[in-house]
Amino acid sequence: MTENRRIAEILRNGKPEESVKIQGWVRTKRELKGFAFMEVNDGSYLANLQVVLEPELPNYEQLLKHLNVGASVEVT
Repeated sequence: MTENRRIAEILRNGKPEESVKIQGWVRTKRELKGFAFMEVNDGSYLANLQVVLEPELPNYEQLLKHLNVGASVEVT
């Protein structure tokens, strides 16, 4: 099971393409060329962490409808 990590720790010490679990609030969401991108912040750092939502996710369309700025999320 993946342990929840703070965004500050990931941005300082994370490795590219490392699998992590975060919890936080959606700061921005945008759709571009078949993908969706959201920036998440947990309050541990000023910068946000970008999350890529791929259309292969089983509930992709539902996620896009319900993920709005300010929504709380847990992402792995």
